[in-house]
Amino acid sequence: MKKILIAASLTVFLVACGAKSADNMAKYSLKLDIQDAAKKTELISASKRVAERVLESMGKTAQKENLDTGKADPVLTFTLPDAASKKTLDDVLTSGFKFRIMEEAPVATADITVEQKAGSIGFRETGITEKDLEWVTAAPMPGSAKAEVRLDFTQAGRDILAMVFKQNQGKTIGIFVRNKLVSSMAVNKVKPEDVIIISNVPSMVIANIFADDVNVGLHTQYVPVK
Repeated sequence: MKKILIAASLTVFLVACGAKSADNMAKYSLKLDIQDAAKKTELISASKRVAERVLESMGKTAQKENLDTGKADPVLTFTLPDAASKKTLDDVLTSGFKFRIMEEAPVATADITVEQKAGSIGFRETGITEKDLEWVTAAPMPGSAKAEVRLDFTQAGRDILAMVFKQNQGKTIGIFVRNKLVSSMAVNKVKPEDVIIISNVPSMVIANIFADDVNVGLHTQYVPVK
């Protein structure tokens, strides 16, 4: 009888540990919508870095992590300190990505208003969304310790962007990621633009983080695996 009790207790213990481990394990199939081999390889690594930064922003560290690239869709796995961390990570990684190029507009008719030192400035939709952005590249600025990021658009995006620049001479356009203004620029070129370069980024580290975040948002879907 004593042996049976010990065995039963051990079984309960193992089941309990298994349940806890499952609750703490965040596992994602990475669905990539890009075909270029070099960009795909870069995107897989960036997808892992983005997830790690989300954990870092939560003040959490994965107890174990693994990236399996041997499948058609890579599988990213984290063993986390607690179930609450897994839920938060799931919520962040599976939330939709939103990108907008917006034009300056009167506050009264604006779609979004941003508070700045000089006062409020309004922006309204131009029609350029994440569907029109193709890729973001970070690079050092020549002769400077600062960096820049280049935003390359699809052909449809370039057509709209050229029209936006043409119609907003002397005004400001804003670049919004997840409804937050990340950069604004004055439109003062006669020739319409078909790319946007954000200059004077404080460092390559920040430029690379921005590029990772946007490229992953554009091209990676984190699908939870049970």
